Amino acid sequence: MHDPRCTPPEEAALEHLLQASLPELPPAEIAQGVTPWRRAMDRILWGLALTSITLQFWNLQYLLPTIGLVLLMLGFRALRRENGWLAGCFVLAAFRLACTCFLLVINAALYREVFYALPWNPLSVRLFFYAVQLLQLFCFWQGLRGLQRRAGQPIRAGGAAALLFWYALLFPLFLLQYQGWFGIIALLVLYYLILRSIYGLSFNMEKAGYCVRPASVKLSDRMLCLLLCVLLAAGFAGAHLFSSRYAMDWAPAPSAASADQAACARLAALGFPQRVLADLTPEDLAACADAEQVWVHTSDCSAETNELAVPVPPKHLQITTVAVRLPGAEEPHYKIFHHFFWAGDLPFYGTESLQLQAMQLLDEDRLQENDVAGQVLYDSSGATYCAPYHAIIAVDTLEEYDPFFGVSEIHSSKIRAAFSYPARSENQRGYLTYTMDASQCNENSILYDWLQYIHQNGWVQYPVRSALSYQAFPYGSDGPFSCFEDTIQLFTNTAASDTAS
Repeated sequence: MHDPRCTPPEEAALEHLLQASLPELPPAEIAQGVTPWRRAMDRILWGLALTSITLQFWNLQYLLPTIGLVLLMLGFRALRRENGWLAGCFVLAAFRLACTCFLLVINAALYREVFYALPWNPLSVRLFFYAVQLLQLFCFWQGLRGLQRRAGQPIRAGGAAALLFWYALLFPLFLLQYQGWFGIIALLVLYYLILRSIYGLSFNMEKAGYCVRPASVKLSDRMLCLLLCVLLAAGFAGAHLFSSRYAMDWAPAPSAASADQAACARLAALGFPQRVLADLTPEDLAACADAEQVWVHTSDCSAETNELAVPVPPKHLQITTVAVRLPGAEEPHYKIFHHFFWAGDLPFYGTESLQLQAMQLLDEDRLQENDVAGQVLYDSSGATYCAPYHAIIAVDTLEEYDPFFGVSEIHSSKIRAAFSYPARSENQRGYLTYTMDASQCNENSILYDWLQYIHQNGWVQYPVRSALSYQAFPYGSDGPFSCFEDTIQLFTNTAASDTAS
């Protein structure tokens, strides 16, 4: 038997130094709390909770489910060697996370509206993910049964089966748009009891001495999360750099010498503004060659912004509306020009949108896409560039309700036009034009014309919305947009001085 007193002083000092360098063992309760089994099950339970929470503010509806899917993947990653069912849970969790990250990047791109307009509409996408989630919960239920069977315990995985039933009940309630507070609270209480039951099952298996076989991995959990964050950041940056503006067909604008000088001189003599005249296409200029009268309305528009929008000084946007009276076979008609001009150094971050509305007393005269023309222009390095609008869309006429006379249909034609400007440009401007037929108007008829301009003030928004989308659905304070409006009224049978207002 070795006697410590016979140990040489050098060896005794070395043994004492080695013992002092070793870390102390943690208490038993702490060591039990960080076992691979407990850590994996805690991540799975937190992942299930976060993927079921929907908070519609501060973008938590995107952040919390994504964190929950990461926790689910990490939890099932540690258990994937236990049985085939849990391996299937890991594969499905990784698949759901990959699809979610893809959709997160899509939501940061301008063309997300095109993506969701494809055959896989939002409801079909939600239904697909719902089916994958049910399949994962079924695998989780069977995987827990397999673990209990392997540990020699009674098979009691009713909590996992109840969780599968709970999710199966949730989607029909979503389709029915159920909003009863009593039912929602009952579902939340039931969900808490189910997760508590699964947590108790996990605790009992650990108390019985069940151990997880550690699986070798090439990437640690921390490195895997860091890699995921880098990929998402790269996707967001790419979406902003390459999909924040509409693709425009810019080309050098024709020189002023190529314009019809006689038509220009005639219109200028009638009072047509020179700035608007210089931006017309040869086709629009030729259409006004026989003009009889010209009425002009110019306004410096003020912006109505939402809570997140950056205020735009009123002096920046100037809208000029020109009504040209043209001879007709029976009665004259009008060619209307809406010209806008940005005066000043204003940055353009993404998309712009116009909405034109013409109210007439004629059933058959409704504007369509091919009835409206125009172009957008800008200057750069002393040269002028022009392009057609990215898209011109017609909107159906809507019925309006009058509390005194019931439902009455106003024959209102709406046209929306979408476009973008380059980041480095000057004197941004453009116009829309159409022909207003007044041949069948009654005496004292009023032809009402209204233009709305949506300007994007900044790029910080998620999910990304275009100015066109915001114009169609201007709900809440979603996005940095400003709204400008201008209206005119034409009295068809009065003197020239009273025709425009």
